[in-house]
Amino acid sequence: MSRGETALFERLAAMTDTMVFITDLEANSLWVNDALVKLTGYTLDDYRFQRFENPFIPAEDVVRVTEFLTAFLGSDEVVSQGFVRNRFVDRWGGTLHVRTRVAKVEWDGAPALLYSTQLESREEAVSDAEERYRSLVEAATDSIVRLRPDLTFHFTNRCFQELVGRTPVQLNAMSFPELVAKEARQTVREALAGDAPRVSVAAPVRRADGETAWLEGTFVRIARGEDTGHLQAILHDTTERRRLDARIQRAQKRETLGEMAGGIAHDLNNILTGILGSATLAEREVAAGSAPAEALSDIRLAAQRAGELSTSMLAYAGEGNAERVTVDFAELVGEMKPLIGTALPKGVELTVDVPSAPIPVAADQVQLRQVVMNLIVNAGDATSDHGGLVEVSAGTFEPAGASPGAQVFGTLPEGPKVAFVRVRDEGGGMSDEVLARIFDPFFSTKGKGRGLGLAAVLGILERHGGCVGVRSRPGVGTSMEVWLPLSDAPIARAAAAPVTRSMAQEACVLVVDDERLLRRLARRALEPLGFEVVEAGSGEAALEVLEERGDAVSVVLLDQTMPGMGGDRALVAIRETFPRLPVIRTSGYAADPQLATEDDFTSFLGKPYGIRQLTDAVASAVASAGAEAAR
Repeated sequence: MSRGETALFERLAAMTDTMVFITDLEANSLWVNDALVKLTGYTLDDYRFQRFENPFIPAEDVVRVTEFLTAFLGSDEVVSQGFVRNRFVDRWGGTLHVRTRVAKVEWDGAPALLYSTQLESREEAVSDAEERYRSLVEAATDSIVRLRPDLTFHFTNRCFQELVGRTPVQLNAMSFPELVAKEARQTVREALAGDAPRVSVAAPVRRADGETAWLEGTFVRIARGEDTGHLQAILHDTTERRRLDARIQRAQKRETLGEMAGGIAHDLNNILTGILGSATLAEREVAAGSAPAEALSDIRLAAQRAGELSTSMLAYAGEGNAERVTVDFAELVGEMKPLIGTALPKGVELTVDVPSAPIPVAADQVQLRQVVMNLIVNAGDATSDHGGLVEVSAGTFEPAGASPGAQVFGTLPEGPKVAFVRVRDEGGGMSDEVLARIFDPFFSTKGKGRGLGLAAVLGILERHGGCVGVRSRPGVGTSMEVWLPLSDAPIARAAAAPVTRSMAQEACVLVVDDERLLRRLARRALEPLGFEVVEAGSGEAALEVLEERGDAVSVVLLDQTMPGMGGDRALVAIRETFPRLPVIRTSGYAADPQLATEDDFTSFLGKPYGIRQLTDAVASAVASAGAEAAR
């Protein structure tokens, strides 16, 4: 047919109630009219199937239709003299009895077949009640399915098809258990294959894109009529509800474990600070290279490693020593590339792709580096068995565009845009069961390490108002994304203050700590440099010293957790009389370094700290006080 003839034909076909469609000589659908779509519920795309294997025609009728078409194609007839009768199952599970005539035509320059199909007279029209039922089923926001006794699909509504990502043609050749995840498939099959009149099902269903959706509902077995033995159900998508429930359970478990880990780490850090400082001072008193010097060095290194474990426990607990400034997330990741490369196993290739434009986030740089390093090391371990690629990228995105199907651990950052760092590996991937536990403390599938790396990552990110999004499939690999809120503040560039003898000789340091060991350590570290050191064993004692010494005190080294008046209350009292006195808060268990105040004269030193860290912190505080006084 010419273009004009084709247009005329399509207009005529649109005006008739007869179902009209065109196929090539291999029975591949080329065009269908509106009447066919309306009466059967299927579109042109639904009719794309292999030659004579029409999934909408019962198998016993396909033979008759095939014989009719074969005889017609082998004859000289242009229009079939007779017609073929058959049944047709529509989208809603109903059975239509139709009769069809066929004509040989030309379509787009190639031989084709034109079919004219009519309903038998007793079913020429659908009742208003059935039409309303069909419309209701198709508009439903829940999945509606009907299964044959062998559990193959007899009918599915559009909601179910979109949820699992499959067409009616594909579903017509499948059974419901085939869609269920492997670990639950046999249980679902046995439950549905019995003779119970009602079967409640809660099952993970695999979508066409590989993601999992949870469906819950009750299948009812039809007890009478021509559909006896069929099962039908309305299934609810409970995927998001389950994810929310899991996040709440994880949060409750983390809160309990976090309190325990934080308490242990606090006491451990007090002890480690004394060990680390005392070993450092003792090393200065013995000959370098001697046996005592080597033993003291081993003690110091062991204390530092124990401090790293304590830091991981605090990070998991959502605590730790955070000194937040606005940093460029992209620059931080880019600068880590040389260090990251040395941490990956041999055979693992690393690519780092970060934008040139800054990505400002308010964060503690040390903890942020720990997050990135832990994720990359974890990805490298997952890829080490067979080698592969670890990809690191950074950027910003809108939270509304978060990757669908990602398991979110933590709370999504607020704001129109958030920063992200993505670490993707080509490892073996994870099952849903493993994925649910990867951020649990001391959980590891690697057979090495302490199982605190990812637990610390989540604790740090939650402390920074961020979260982790994880996508993983067995045999495919894993993608982990760090999401943090963007900062409006300018990016900070820090500078250090050197210690000078004249500065120390004019400074008095008030050391406030209930641990006598730590007070003595501070005295032994600071007095040789020329600082005057005054000790106080509680918050109340510190206030008495300040009342007596007044402006003679240059810096206060204030522990946060003490019996009686703790560091928070003591700081509030100090600020009432000495609003500009430099105070260095120390703790191995801090909910927030700026908990009691946000003034510019309060800094933080986390336990366990070394002698150099202590002296640098005191010198910096004295220097800032001197600069303030000179103004």
